[in-house]
Amino acid sequence: MCEEVVIFCFPIECNNEENEAEVSGKRKTILESLANGEISVDEAVALLRQA
Repeated sequence: MCEEVVIFCFPIECNNEENEAEVSGKRKTILESLANGEISVDEAVALLRQA
């Protein structure tokens, strides 16, 4: 069985490199959770919007 997953990117503004790295890390964690089936696509989209 195949499941199609679409990844959305949301542009954000960062004040400095530290914040940018932190946000990048959060996005990576969210996407890894999605890839591992730990969260749904809808949950991932909501979390990415908050990140």
